[in-house]
Amino acid sequence: DFSKASSLKWVNLSGCESLVDLPPSVLCADMLVTLILHRCTKITSVRGEKHLNCLEKISVDGCKSLKIFAVSSNLIENLDLSSTGIQTLDLSIGSLEKLKRLNLDSLKLNCLPEGLSSVTSISELKISGSALIVEKQLLEELFDGLQSLQILHMKDFINQFELPNNIHVLSKLKELNLDGSNMKRLPESIKKLEELEILSLVNAGSLSAYQSFTSRHTVKCSELHILVSVSNLKGLATMMMGKTKHIHSVQLGIGWTFT
Repeated sequence: DFSKASSLKWVNLSGCESLVDLPPSVLCADMLVTLILHRCTKITSVRGEKHLNCLEKISVDGCKSLKIFAVSSNLIENLDLSSTGIQTLDLSIGSLEKLKRLNLDSLKLNCLPEGLSSVTSISELKISGSALIVEKQLLEELFDGLQSLQILHMKDFINQFELPNNIHVLSKLKELNLDGSNMKRLPESIKKLEELEILSLVNAGSLSAYQSFTSRHTVKCSELHILVSVSNLKGLATMMMGKTKHIHSVQLGIGWTFT
């Protein structure tokens, strides 16, 4: 019972594998700023009964039995729900106008969180391991709303999807990770992302449009079937930035350097 801990600001119960229920008094602490529940593998619900005015960070990474998540705060900046059992998520719970980092890795989501495109403050979004059917129009709306994104991970998407042409509105994007996802193509407008430093396409096996890999600092693409012939490599290197460029084939175990 934490109800008398009126100054409680920080709670870390990481690794408490026998913890089944989070004491309700924790999410009633008016001064609570940080709640960390990493790998509390038996906990099934994190539900707050009141709106919290100070809570900034929640991480339940690895709480694989967690099904219910309902916490309200208008100051949350960092929300990590990765590797949990959550299947649906409504981001309209409370006001999330301060949210900067949202991690939804390894969730079996049925759909993208309701209200996600309206959380315009997000600078880092990670979604992976998802069987979502993501419509191109839905991604267009998402990109139009999340123009503060600097890091975007959409990894291991089983169902094939296509990035919309309006990806260029993510003008602050520095890292785009599509590893293991079933991508159809890269839009030509990806060339307009002047801040993009890392484009990772490891095991994105169906992708075939290498012409879009221009003006990148780092391109990771092991096992990506894009290099049609060795004669194309010099042209690809010419489009890449920097005095020296190195292209390496993981499967062949050889590389080429161009200056």
